[in-house]
Amino acid sequence: MVNGTIRSNVDPFNEYPDEDIISALKKVQIWDQLKISQGKANVPADNNKPTKGKKKSQHHQTVEMVPMTEEQQKLTVKISDGGSNFSLGQRQLICMARAIVRKNKVLLMDEATASIDELTDHLIQKMIKTEFKDTTVITIAHRLITIAQYDRIMVMSEGKIVEFDTPLNLMKNENSYFAKLVKESGPEFEKRMIALAENKDSEII
Repeated sequence: MVNGTIRSNVDPFNEYPDEDIISALKKVQIWDQLKISQGKANVPADNNKPTKGKKKSQHHQTVEMVPMTEEQQKLTVKISDGGSNFSLGQRQLICMARAIVRKNKVLLMDEATASIDELTDHLIQKMIKTEFKDTTVITIAHRLITIAQYDRIMVMSEGKIVEFDTPLNLMKNENSYFAKLVKESGPEFEKRMIALAENKDSEII
């Protein structure tokens, strides 16, 4: 994240309308968390529209200032360098909103849930299943539970691929590296992982 506004971080090249930005921020459930700390702001009115009581001279163009709506003010909420004025979980959700707006065909997530709480992790996984169902999602996993319902898992050791299969097939293979990692977390966790892998439509909770 870079120094700027909520809007410029979600849509850095100013390619999408406010409605798309707001919709994405609502989908990741961060919209209601945005606080308007500044006073009422003003924006230039559309110069192509006739303005009552305003005249344009030959050399000067009158610009009328109109109040921002509350939604527009939320989009101007400031973000410090690195997003330091937002929690780590909030930063990840804003990044998810950017991905939702862009609708990329490939989404690479590098340990996106490594240092966030389980609730935010659950929300991100839900977003992946709903908003990116037609997207190729490549995840470098930190928590095993986050990839329990993925189509394929690639396990690497010392820079080499040691196994590549569905989560369920790997967990059923007693010699699997992945199965051993799951078992190390205890029998209850293993049951939960298998149940999720067997039913991809169930929610990770």
